[in-house]
Amino acid sequence: MADHAQAAAHWDAAYAEGDDTRSWFKKRPAVSLRMLDSAGVSAADALIDVGGGASPLSGGCWIAASATGP
Repeated sequence: MADHAQAAAHWDAAYAEGDDTRSWFKKRPAVSLRMLDSAGVSAADALIDVGGGASPLSGGCWIAASATGP
């Protein structure tokens, strides 16, 4: 029980600090966008951002598609 309570307290504190403080959050998902580009994913392809939460990946894809045109 103590381990569960300690883990819960840790994540409650981490989420209370906001998205910018967690190491996996990136304001601009440059690495993900480069990986999608390298894989040949285009604006016409379907993409699911699993566990996206506060992820700006969908917005980054929209901006990248807008920059390259139809």
